[in-house]
Amino acid sequence: MNSTAQNPFDGFLNTVIEDALNAAIKKYKEFQELYGTQKQMRLSTFRKHFDVTKSTADKLVHRRDFPSYKIDGNWYVDIPEFYEWRKTHNLKNV
Repeated sequence: MNSTAQNPFDGFLNTVIEDALNAAIKKYKEFQELYGTQKQMRLSTFRKHFDVTKSTADKLVHRRDFPSYKIDGNWYVDIPEFYEWRKTHNLKNV
């Protein structure tokens, strides 16, 4: 028996990994096309992208430590600051 013979699952696993990687890259590219290197995001877009309920988002924007601000009646979230904030906070505890 040849010791260099491939496991029959190697091709399958490689395909699964490649498909998952391609899907992640596609999603990232779609996000980049929609939002670019956006530094701020309207609250409604933030909610959709980060899968946050309206009630949780409303609580967040009223917290002093949450990186958001209001302009002309519209709430915005500072995205780079949000990523920093998220390192030390859990959205489930809001």
